[in-house]
Amino acid sequence: METDTKIKKTVEEIAAEKLVLFEKMGKYNDRFGKEVIIAGFEMGVLEWRKRMVPLKDGKLDNTDFGKFLGNKFDYEKPLVIDFYGMQKKSSGFFKMASQENMIIQAVETDIIYFAKIKPRNIFKLSKDLVPEFNLFKKFLLVLRAF
Repeated sequence: METDTKIKKTVEEIAAEKLVLFEKMGKYNDRFGKEVIIAGFEMGVLEWRKRMVPLKDGKLDNTDFGKFLGNKFDYEKPLVIDFYGMQKKSSGFFKMASQENMIIQAVETDIIYFAKIKPRNIFKLSKDLVPEFNLFKKFLLVLRAF
């Protein structure tokens, strides 16, 4: 009986720690998007490429990974962020796609690959986000199930 109580307490502690980590990483994700992704794109600090990006949701959008990141973000210019295969698209991307005169399946747009972002790039944009970047990256990889 005592062992069951210890196990229950341990499970509850783990669940509480997991919730705290999710909240912390969620806040980090929001700041990272605004202060690093968008600012880095506008200032030319981050590397991006032109690629054809499908309009429909990907396989990862309905996973825990996709739900945590979300598949859309507010930014007036067409931009896509690729988080290890999950593509998060800007409101500008959807606006551009809706202006096409024909039925399309993909649009050529700028894409930033999260895996290529380095701490030195983050340092140029938001120094206080650098210390937790590796934790955020590991968190995403675990959530992505790599």
